Amino acid sequence: MTTAPRAEVFQSQEMTDALAFSQAADVSFQRLAARLADTGQRRLLFGRQLNQARFERIRSAAARYIIACVRPGSSTLSEPALLAELVAQKSSLPNLTPGGLLLPKREQLLEFNLLHKALSEMFAELRIEDLAETIHLPVNVRVVDGNVDAQRDNRPYATSKFHTDVWAGEPMDAVAILLPLFGDVDNITVEFGEMPPAREREFMRLLDDYGIGQELLGDIYEGWRLALGSINFFDARLLHRTVRKQPGVRVSVDFRFRLKTEGIIRDFIERMTARDRLPNYVPFETWLGVGTTSLMMFDETMEEARARHRIAVSSSKHPSAYRLVNLLSGEQA
Repeated sequence: MTTAPRAEVFQSQEMTDALAFSQAADVSFQRLAARLADTGQRRLLFGRQLNQARFERIRSAAARYIIACVRPGSSTLSEPALLAELVAQKSSLPNLTPGGLLLPKREQLLEFNLLHKALSEMFAELRIEDLAETIHLPVNVRVVDGNVDAQRDNRPYATSKFHTDVWAGEPMDAVAILLPLFGDVDNITVEFGEMPPAREREFMRLLDDYGIGQELLGDIYEGWRLALGSINFFDARLLHRTVRKQPGVRVSVDFRFRLKTEGIIRDFIERMTARDRLPNYVPFETWLGVGTTSLMMFDETMEEARARHRIAVSSSKHPSAYRLVNLLSGEQA
């Protein structure tokens, strides 16, 4: 009777453990998808269409916030004019980061809180309190430039490289929400693809450069398209990258929430997540209350931000420092 060499036995067990890990993570995400998916579903990605009235409320709030950034004092701008202002000011707006985040400052605190309120009303309608644990605060308003920029795209954490958010320190039990709001979603888009399930556990860790993981790309989600008014939900394990086909601009809002997990998944996440990422996530009830029972207060002004303008800093802490103030008591939440 012959026995397998010890190395082969070890490798076989490692493969079994890795696949069990991937399958356990799949269960949590698929439970969410079964509840919400209505415009398409893949293993680590699904879509959900917003009703038109809800979408227009979010777009209107987002437009007011962007106008407060690019043309303070103006009440309205048409969508073409709003996008043209973003293109014209992309190199000079002090609250627009090299990665495209349009960060709220003191001058826009009211508009940003109203945008959050519109998003929290949308999120509350999903009724997933039993599945979601904590949610990222604040949300990200992202301005994606369609022009190719070698300096930007060669940065270690450039979104033009396939990546997972875990490689930047986010928790592996997070689900990302991407909601396109304005602009050219056909030519300034996002491409999604899986890594082999057997490699997922090995690469659920912080990387110094997204380029390290490019060899892991397996199946591309062919045919998946961004659409205005359609929410994209994707698992933190899913590889994705920004694709720029022609000049222009796309504006989206994105944020993450953590699923309730346990067992081997939870233990692994607690060990591997960047410690200073976790304070970016707040309890479900706290997040839903922003704009209604509490306000995010931003102390930095646009003028103060100008001193740090266009400086790319890699940090686990969200670049928009804020304080939560309870509207009933007036005290810090």
